[in-house]
Parts: sequence; C-alpha cells; structure tokens
Amino acid sequence: MARFRDDPIGVFYQELEECTRHSKFYDPPRPFVLASRLLDWLRERPEVDESSARATIILETVYGGREPWAGAWNHFDERMAKGHNQCWLKLLVILLQMDSDGSFAKHLDAFYQAEMWDSRLSDLHRRSQELFGIIMRTGFYGGDDCDQAVSWFLHLATQLSTQRAMTMQHKRHLEPHILLPITEKDGINSGGQSNVFRIEVPHECISSDLVNHLKRLQRQAIPDPDYDGKSLYYEFALKKIDKEEDWVREIEFHRALRASQTEGIVQCLGSWEVQTGTKTEYYLLMEFGWSDLNQYFRSIPPPSIAQHIYDFWRSLSSVIPALSHIHNLAISSNHSSTVVRYYV
Repeated sequence: MARFRDDPIGVFYQELEECTRHSKFYDPPRPFVLASRLLDWLRERPEVDESSARATIILETVYGGREPWAGAWNHFDERMAKGHNQCWLKLLVILLQMDSDGSFAKHLDAFYQAEMWDSRLSDLHRRSQELFGIIMRTGFYGGDDCDQAVSWFLHLATQLSTQRAMTMQHKRHLEPHILLPITEKDGINSGGQSNVFRIEVPHECISSDLVNHLKRLQRQAIPDPDYDGKSLYYEFALKKIDKEEDWVREIEFHRALRASQTEGIVQCLGSWEVQTGTKTEYYLLMEFGWSDLNQYFRSIPPPSIAQHIYDFWRSLSSVIPALSHIHNLAISSNHSSTVVRYYV
C-alpha cells in the first residue's frame, strides 16, 4: 500500500474496498461498508510522527491546502476527538465517492453550512430536497444530473447504514435505507409456514447491546477466512415467517419464555418486518445451533470420558425442564397456539 501522504485518496479507496462486503440477504447481493472500521481508520494518524488524522489529510488534499474557513483543520480534528455523531465523516466517505478523483468532497463545507454535520444518515434520507439544493448550489451537477446525484448520494449513504439493523429490538419496521448486513445465508430447513437459515453477520455491524448479550451467552465471534485476520463474524439463525399473526405470536412466545428464565432453548434475539415491493416479510433473529436433538443423537457418539459424561448430562438437564416450559407456557396473545421447532 502506498504511503498515505503520497496518495491519500488512492489509499482511501483501497481501504474502502477492504471494508466493503456484500449482503446475501438480497438477490442480487447488495454492497455495504463496515462503517465503524472505516471511520476509525479515518480518525487515526497514518504515521507515528504525523500530527493530523487521515480525514484531515484527505481534506487538505481535496481543498488544495486551502482551508474552507479559518481554523477548519483544527475544527475537524476537534470534532473527531469529541465524539459527535460523526455524520460528517460519513459525509466525507460519500462525497469522496461522488466523483472519481474525490474532487466533489471539497463541497463538504456546504453540508456544514446547512447544519447537516451532526445529523444521522437516516435523517438525510428524509431531507432529499435539502440535499438537492446543496448539490445544485455547488455547481458541480445541474438539471437531471442533480437528481441522479441525489439518488447516488442516498445509495452510498445506505451502504453505510447497517449497524442499526442488528439490534435486540422486536417488531421493528426496517426502513428501506437500512441494509441487513448478512454476508452468508444458507438454508437449514423449510416447510410449513417458515424457513430457517444459518447466517453470518460481521462483528462491526452488530449493535453493542446485542454483542454484550452474545458474550453473556458465551457466543464467540469467528475469524472470517475470506478476509484479513481482523475480520470477525457471528453466526445466527434467521427465521422467515409468512404470516404476521404467526410472527407476532412467536415473538410473544419467546418473550414469555425469556421472562421465565428458561435455559436449554435457543433465544430469540430480535425481530423485524421488511417491505419488499408490495409484500411484507417477517423475520426472527435467533441463536444458532448446528443441529436439533434428533440430529445430535444420531451423529454424535456417546461421551466416554468422565468429564464429558458429566458435561453432557448437565447440558441435557437444562433441556428437559425447558421442554416442560414450552408445553405449559402462557403467552399474552389473542392468537391460538402454534407449533414451533427449535434448534439446540
């Protein structure tokens, strides 16, 4: 990789490529960016003896060394240090991609003047008319090109909006500008009213509350062999349900099961609905297990070492009371009961 000062924008594009993944939740797969990793990279200084962050050096390059206003470089560094929403860093990432040589990024100050620096990208999707006005005033685009530029801007913004999707919230309506960052999606079983998939999600795209919960469940992030040694992912089971009433009923079931502090059954970690054209799809995000009990007993030899025997019966002893809870659990729902298949 070239020395950063020699070609800041070129090195930025290399890092952007390193941070780009493709979500296989969609057909065809859609690209997204590991935003937290890329923003951390922009905040860092490229060399030990360097006084400026990479983002500031990039701005010095696109502005030709001219500060857009007096003290701007110090202002940028202060913003990075104080931990604001950092939307301006995401704006920088977007604007660098709006033109092949990154020259459109010199209009970042136009977004500062419009008080968009501390917004969230989701807010920018609701301010398309303001975006149109800013882009038009730059003189870089005009007429129909400006409409296309706004669309391209929002498309790039969507690629940076992945972390908010994987949370422990329930019954979320997933907005169109939030991508589901699912890099692998393999069917586990199908039939009846649902389909279940094993999915992989990059560590960077999971909210902190969900990561902390996974740690409590002793779920470990797994190194991704397809990328550098720094890349980690978590495995989940993703359950797709066809009917809203079944989806709501199962959410309430899992809530009641969790309230009873039942162990031995995989947990439902979150749920959302996704609008695809005129159709709404319903999903549950669950712990992943590689087999059910039937498959486990068929494929795994009985334990023979004392510690393994003890561990086996201790684990199985948590499943037995869980089965009792499943058959006797009362849920706060007006719907009739449903048959649910679990993976342990």
